[in-house]
Amino acid sequence: MHQFCMFLSTCTCTSTSQTNTSLHTCFIDYSKAFDCVNHEKMWQTLHKMHFHPKIIRLVKSLYEGQQSAVQLEYGTTEWFPVTKGVRQGCILSPHLFSLYTEEIMRDVEFDPRKDEYDEPRLQ
Repeated sequence: MHQFCMFLSTCTCTSTSQTNTSLHTCFIDYSKAFDCVNHEKMWQTLHKMHFHPKIIRLVKSLYEGQQSAVQLEYGTTEWFPVTKGVRQGCILSPHLFSLYTEEIMRDVEFDPRKDEYDEPRLQ
C-alpha cells in the first residue's frame, strides 16, 4: 500500500507540474486513529449532526463502563476506564470514526485571503 501511495503522489505531482497548476496536499497517518477517538467528543459530534437522542444513548451504552488492563511480562496492571477509541471489530466503528473525522474536518477552515488553511482546533 505504501508503494501505491508513493506512486500516486509522484503521478499527481508530475501532472500538476506539467499543467502548471497548484497542488495542496495533506498526509494523515491513520495507523492508530481508531484508538484516538475521544468518547465525549464523539457524543457531542453525534448531537451536532442531529442524531436522535435514543440513537446516541444506544451507542453510548456500548461504551459505558468499559475497562481494560494491560498484560505485562511480570503481571497485569490495575483495571482502568477506557475513554478513547472505537471498538475493534464492531460494525459501527468505521462509521463512528468517519463521522468523528468529518466533524474535525469541518473545523478546518480555508481563508482565501491568506491562501492557507487554519489548523483544526483539536483538544
